Amino acid sequence: MRYLIRRDKAENLNDLESEVSGLKEKLGAPAADLRCDIPVVLSEKRYFQLQFLTRKTGTGWVWVCPSIELVAEDEKGLVDLMAKFKLHKPEHLAHL
Repeated sequence: MRYLIRRDKAENLNDLESEVSGLKEKLGAPAADLRCDIPVVLSEKRYFQLQFLTRKTGTGWVWVCPSIELVAEDEKGLVDLMAKFKLHKPEHLAHL
């Protein structure tokens, strides 16, 4: 199962640096029209993927992370991943 999270503060990468060691090195220098997906594997059947894009600012380009894709083996696994990011269960999964 897959679930996409939209991040409220896409430009703030501080919380993601604790999830991915050497995040800035993996992303490299921001430039026009770049994209980088970084998977974080938690187990054989569960992972999340950080989706980075570059955005133009007044002084140049910066990396932003507007979304995170959660991937799990079933609904329960998906809810467990949502708890990691302090998300509430969507209504269609409330029965779990």
